Amino acid sequence: MSDDNQVILPDKILENEPPEKILEVAQAVAIAMVESFSGPLPSPEMLKQYEEVLPGLAERLVVIHEKDREHDREMDSKQLEAAINYASKGQNRGYYLALIGIIAGLVAIVLGLTLGEGNVAIITACSGGLISSVSLVAMVSKLIDGPNSRKQALNKKNQTSIIKKHEQEKIVE
Repeated sequence: MSDDNQVILPDKILENEPPEKILEVAQAVAIAMVESFSGPLPSPEMLKQYEEVLPGLAERLVVIHEKDREHDREMDSKQLEAAINYASKGQNRGYYLALIGIIAGLVAIVLGLTLGEGNVAIITACSGGLISSVSLVAMVSKLIDGPNSRKQALNKKNQTSIIKKHEQEKIVE
């Protein structure tokens, strides 16, 4: 063999190099050989290997994943529907309670002005006005704050989705 066609064995390549250089080359080689895959299913290569070990296993894994995603979507839909239903019931109850407070306050004002005399009439009318005012302020503040409550519910749902995705990534790894 001539010098141009000489074969160099791997253990001879870095034979005369300092240890720092050998370490640097080894790290570069190790970094270049790292392979990663991220996703809810195994990599295509791994699915092929599963299929070789047990025919039909790759398809079963895909079907399981599809059913799991469908279940997740159904649960998300039911959770959103329940949150909307809960908020709607709360708004209705709050509306009726505020309305009762306003009516009770107005009745107290009318009774204080028509039936009472002196200090009793003034105290009854003032307490009726206070009851009505507090109920009205509570109702208006809840109507103004309503969209913020919905935003908080959506943020909570998004956080839950992020946590689920993070847990799935841990399982895949």
